[in-house]
Amino acid sequence: MMNDERKIDLRVDVPPGRLQRRTTSGAGGWYVVLVVLQLLSVIGVAVLLLDDGEIGKPVAEPGRPVSKLRTLALELENKSLELAAARTWEQYLERFPGAADQAEILYRVGRLYMQSEEFERAAATFVRCEQAGPDDELKSRIGQNLVTCLRRLGRYGEVGRELSRRVETGGADVKRGRVLATLAGEELTEADLDRMVERRVDQMLSLQGGHGATMRQSLLQRFSSPEMRQQIFQELLQAQLFTRRARELKLDSKEGFLQARAALEENLLASQFQAHELDKVQPTDVDIEAYYAAGPDRYREPEAMRVVVITLSQDEQPQSLLADVKSSEDFKRLAAQRSSHPGGDAAPATEALTIVRGQDHFELGKTDSLFELETGEWNREPHTNGERRFVVLADDRTAARTPPLSEIRTRVESDYTSRKQQELSRKIFEELMDRYDVRIVSLPGTAGNEDTDPDDSLDGKQGESSNADQ
Repeated sequence: MMNDERKIDLRVDVPPGRLQRRTTSGAGGWYVVLVVLQLLSVIGVAVLLLDDGEIGKPVAEPGRPVSKLRTLALELENKSLELAAARTWEQYLERFPGAADQAEILYRVGRLYMQSEEFERAAATFVRCEQAGPDDELKSRIGQNLVTCLRRLGRYGEVGRELSRRVETGGADVKRGRVLATLAGEELTEADLDRMVERRVDQMLSLQGGHGATMRQSLLQRFSSPEMRQQIFQELLQAQLFTRRARELKLDSKEGFLQARAALEENLLASQFQAHELDKVQPTDVDIEAYYAAGPDRYREPEAMRVVVITLSQDEQPQSLLADVKSSEDFKRLAAQRSSHPGGDAAPATEALTIVRGQDHFELGKTDSLFELETGEWNREPHTNGERRFVVLADDRTAARTPPLSEIRTRVESDYTSRKQQELSRKIFEELMDRYDVRIVSLPGTAGNEDTDPDDSLDGKQGESSNADQ
């Protein structure tokens, strides 16, 4: 909604003079009064007959200053009465057609009609707004919303396509990139695909509570590969076709669709609010350094070792296999020969792996015993994991270490931000519980007591929660 920056101060003065005259003569004076009253009655009936008869349309009081109409329209907006607010703004413009901010008000009315899902009225209002001579910035916004209205109305003909080309691209001189496809005469271009990629990334960040230019840029880079762009293009084309057919079938007016959209809107609004509030967490260099210094051990990296593994077949014995192996280089050559052996099952897999002390390996299982090997040494007895058996060479190892902050700064910043956002989320939740006077009577899955007073139940739950937090 645009800001109400310019205030119009118009006064409708009462015409000078008296509206009726005193008379001392009985019959003649009363006759004039009766004639005037009859004329006023006829005028009133005519006004009612000419009125459009729309239910709920705010009616301006005779003689009400236009400034009060403006105040009324703003008050209706604040109370989320979009349709009534739009009609009041229209009355304001009828009373004051020369308003300096006429284009801005018409854009406001169009947006209010869109929020009320009166897309045909909104489209007509945006056309009026274009004719009111808006500036370039407002003209761009008008065009985007007008195209949205036409699409919501299922108007995919030539008018919609021309409006889309004229408005969304800013004119014929703007290059839209290579044409990827045409849909009923409307072009889908590289620029359309780029916008869809950006919307996809922004939606992912919104739903996942992500934020920050770095994360957004990383996701955009992931979606820039030719394979991903081809996949998104197929989705774009499919979405366009499915959406058009669905609107033709009036599926967007079905009760199931409306309910699902309402539920999605609530979840999306909650996610948007959370992202908006959590975005306030912006760590400084001092915050990051203090967080790292308070617990560097949490970033300590355990000892790791790179090993070369030969998988033994069922009856194969390591002594006979390794009879000619005298050094680690001999072991690696044997492993390489078995890896390239064409005999299929006769030559089980051989590979180089990295194992970490204290962590199970997905293939080797528990690996602590392997860390007893010296570098360049291999085990003489098979290492087992279930029914599988291995011969393992300790090829290289990395000692346990705590990396300096400069090496893991991004990770530390992410951990700090995540922790502060969790704290902020809990604080916001508690504040909103108080703001909206939430009283928990009983929790689902617990035995309820019908005689329990709601306030007592709430106090008990809060006490339990406090103990748990402590």
